[in-house]
Amino acid sequence: MENEIRQVNSHNPIKNWAIEERPRERLVQHGAQSLTAVELLAILFRTGTLRKSAVELSREVMKIISDNLADLSKLNVQQLTRINGIGTAKATQVIAALELARREQMAARDKITYIKSSAQAAQYMKPRIAHRQEEEFHVMFLSNGNRLIRHQHISSGGMSATIVDPRIIYADALSCRAARVLFCHNHPSGNLSASHADIQLTRRLRDAGKLLNIEVLDHIIIADTGYCSMVEEGLM
Repeated sequence: MENEIRQVNSHNPIKNWAIEERPRERLVQHGAQSLTAVELLAILFRTGTLRKSAVELSREVMKIISDNLADLSKLNVQQLTRINGIGTAKATQVIAALELARREQMAARDKITYIKSSAQAAQYMKPRIAHRQEEEFHVMFLSNGNRLIRHQHISSGGMSATIVDPRIIYADALSCRAARVLFCHNHPSGNLSASHADIQLTRRLRDAGKLLNIEVLDHIIIADTGYCSMVEEGLM
């Protein structure tokens, strides 16, 4: 299992471990890829407490998310500091590291200038909204040749819904002279199935776009586990 760690006495301070078992030293010698998720977290925590090593603290974090690293970025400071031994400093170190990783992903996706498929649109949007704890609705505005003009966050809602106003979407589309649009929203629950409300909204937006000669290419649902394309599912 990813977060399993070598059999060492983690009740002792890490400084008392054999050098070859210490996470920081192993990273230097063998590279970050050789460490487990628990060991990497322990390096971020830097120190443990009188009763727990940094590794034990890391194990408790992994237990909260059931060893699912995709859920690590969903934890906030309040949730992390509920663990005895993790204060604000340790919690913010972890969250800052995760945010840097997310921004690195976004920077790589920002190099995308043309959207050639639903999969590519999902690749662009996933680091932006997959981790959000409430639904967000976004629109990608495209030229006739599918050049990405810009993308816009339209609205946010609760855990299961967000309100979308077609007038706002198409006013923005006209202002940037978009010929095509692609809709995208996240499902915080992780469920990739399009709801009846999702389908009805998409068809209403599609019909409104026809009046303005603006083509709706797709509506994509994003979650940590992947994406769902309404076009590919035959729902449009």
